[in-house]
Amino acid sequence: MYLSCGGVRFFLLLVFVMLTVAGRSSSLDSVAAADDRFERFIEDLYLDLNDTTLDKQSLLYGMRGYFKMKELDLLENDTILTIIDMGQTSEKERMYVIDLYARCIRYCSLVAHGQKTGSLKATRFSNNHGSHQTSLGFYVTGYAFDDDRLEYCMKLKGLERYNNNAWMRGVIVHTAWYATPEFLEKNGGVLGRSYGCPAMPYDNYCEIIDLIDDGTCYYIYHPASWQRGWSWYGNSTAYRSWFGPGSHSEIGVGWLSSQE
Repeated sequence: MYLSCGGVRFFLLLVFVMLTVAGRSSSLDSVAAADDRFERFIEDLYLDLNDTTLDKQSLLYGMRGYFKMKELDLLENDTILTIIDMGQTSEKERMYVIDLYARCIRYCSLVAHGQKTGSLKATRFSNNHGSHQTSLGFYVTGYAFDDDRLEYCMKLKGLERYNNNAWMRGVIVHTAWYATPEFLEKNGGVLGRSYGCPAMPYDNYCEIIDLIDDGTCYYIYHPASWQRGWSWYGNSTAYRSWFGPGSHSEIGVGWLSSQE
């Protein structure tokens, strides 16, 4: 069969288009497989955690951000994910310290929000110095230290444009008398409020800080769609590197082995 120069060029173009379409189809299949595997992982993890007070959406967004932080090598300790659900009212134990290796919730705790974030419900958030409001989003935990006034504390570094002033604002994890069950009972079922710090009760406090300090994922969540939508970490698809064909899960994350 004889092909003119124009015919050869057309034939080569046709082959290129077919190969490109096949490659894109294969790539889309890989993405779909990774997404499906990740969704199944979230479902199985949620069942293992066995606590229906934990919002499954907070776990989904929390794990998306967690994998983005792993991709950026921000986690010194990838064992722990802490989620604070600001969609729950302040009388609830809305802080969840999750052990991803053991696939269990190690601690649940009361936690205060900022004075100007709301009373019983958290409705307003800010990254501004002096706002006395909570900042949502993903943080990496810093070091623990002793403070003359607040005693044992832990620094937080905000990673997103809505919480990246946390370090300069002095937003830290600390205990407070107004964040205790005793205060909650005396105050008509409304927990006391902070200047923007996630203040906690005294019970188990030191154990929790020692577990989550020095480079773990710390996520302050709110279920409102506009709050979830702006999070670069919470909407990341970095997890695909761990759940797709030839993924990191085979070499990098031991607690994924149950998904193989």
